[in-house]
Amino acid sequence: MTHCAQTAWGRDKVTWTMPWKRLGGDFDSLRCSWYMALPGRKRPVVLDITKTVRAWQHGRDNYGLFLKRPDAEGDGFLGERERLREALNSARVVFYFTPVRE
Repeated sequence: MTHCAQTAWGRDKVTWTMPWKRLGGDFDSLRCSWYMALPGRKRPVVLDITKTVRAWQHGRDNYGLFLKRPDAEGDGFLGERERLREALNSARVVFYFTPVRE
C-alpha cells in the first residue's frame, strides 16, 4: 500500500520518531493506492497514483509517499528490505498524460 505523508520532513532530519506525531510517520490511512509484488516474478510492479497526483495538482500538500504492507501482514518489510531497496533503486515513474479539452 502507499499512503500520502501528512507532515513535512527533511532527508537529513528524519528518524522513526521525528518529526512525526505518530511513530514511523504521519500518513493518510484512508486514502491509499495498492500494489502487488509476487516473489520470483520478473514483471514490473504497477502502482497507480493518479488520484494522488491529481490531488497534488489541485493544491493538496505533497510530502511524499509511504510504502507499507497492509496491517494484517505485520506492517514492515523485515526480510525483504534488501530486495525492496534494490527494486526501489531501479524504479521508474511513468506518467500518461491525456489532454483535456475545455
